[in-house]
Amino acid sequence: MNFKIVIFLISALGLGAIVTTTPKTTDEETSGVIFQSTDGGKTWQDISAGLPKKIDPYTVYSDDDNLLLGFEKGILSKKNFHDATWQKENFLNEPVNQIFHSKTSPYVYNVDAGVLQKIENTGFWVPVFTGLKSKFILSILETQTGDILVGTTTGLFKSVDHGKTWTKTYDNGYVYSLVEKDHIIMAGTDQGLIRSMNKGEKWEIVLSDDGATISVKHIGYSFFAISQGYLIGKFSGEMPSASANTLRRSKDGGKTWQHIDEHIAPFAYASKVGDGRSPVRRINDVEGIQNYIFASIDNGVYRSADFGKTWELVLPSTENTYFSIATSGDVIYAVKKNAGC
Repeated sequence: MNFKIVIFLISALGLGAIVTTTPKTTDEETSGVIFQSTDGGKTWQDISAGLPKKIDPYTVYSDDDNLLLGFEKGILSKKNFHDATWQKENFLNEPVNQIFHSKTSPYVYNVDAGVLQKIENTGFWVPVFTGLKSKFILSILETQTGDILVGTTTGLFKSVDHGKTWTKTYDNGYVYSLVEKDHIIMAGTDQGLIRSMNKGEKWEIVLSDDGATISVKHIGYSFFAISQGYLIGKFSGEMPSASANTLRRSKDGGKTWQHIDEHIAPFAYASKVGDGRSPVRRINDVEGIQNYIFASIDNGVYRSADFGKTWELVLPSTENTYFSIATSGDVIYAVKKNAGC
C-alpha cells in the first residue's frame, strides 16, 4: 500500500537565477535522483551515482550521521554527505514508506512489517510499537519528556512507557505530521492544525481555515504549516476546478498564522494537451537552513531569504516530478520523486 496525497494549486513560472553544478557521470551511473547543496542552495551537486537504476524513492531522511533513502526494496544509506558510496541496509526488502527521527536511531515504517528500529552499534533492526501493528502510521514523535506520539489514519496514540502500552489522545481522523518545540506540540490533521500544551493529552485547533494540514515543521524560531486548501471556486459560485494549498508561518507558538505563499511562482502554467503538468501550483515540502526557507513545488525548489516576501527558483524539476527536501546541519538534500496518484 502506498499512501500519497495529491494537492493541486496555482502553478507557475520560476523566478531568479539558477546556478547548478552536476558532476559528469558514465553510462553505468545513475544520475538525477538526489542532489545536495552545501552553500545554501546556490549550487547543487548530483550525488546519485551508485544508486540502483530506475529507483523510485518514497522518502528521504537525514541527521548528523546518516542520509537514508526509503524505496521499493528497503533503505539505501550514506554515513554522511562526504561519503561517496551508497549502502543497502539488509534488514528489509520491502517498500519503506516513511522514516522518522528518533533520539537514538531512526524509525523505519513498512505497511506490512510495521515500525522497525536499529539496535545501536549493531546492524540489527527489530520491530517496535507492536501494539500498533494494525494501524496505518503517518507520523511519529519522541517528545522532549520522553513520551512517544504516533499519528495514524484513525487518530493519535501516546505511550509513556517506550511503546509498551498506548492511550488514544485524539480521535478525529488522520494525523499526518507531528513536531515539538519548547514543549509546544503541533499536529497536522485532516481537520486542520491542532496544538497541545500539556504533553499531547489535550488538543485545540489553531488553524482550520485552509482545510487539512498535511505537514508541520519547526524551522528557526517559527512553525511552518502546509495545508491542503479548498477547491478554487468553492466560495465564488464558480465550478470548482483544482485544490489550492497554502504555506503559513507562526512566530508566536501557533497562536496566529501568516501566509508566506503569495509570491511562490504566482502565475499559472500555460498548460496544453499532453503537457503532463498540473495546471496549478502544488506546495509539497518546506525546510530551512542558513537563514533561508526552501519550498518544493511542482516546478522545483524555491528559496526565500525574507520569510516568504520574495522567492527564487534554485533547483528546477522535470515533467511529472517534484522534490522532497531534507536537511542536516548546513546541508540540504533534494530527492526527485514521481508525481501522480
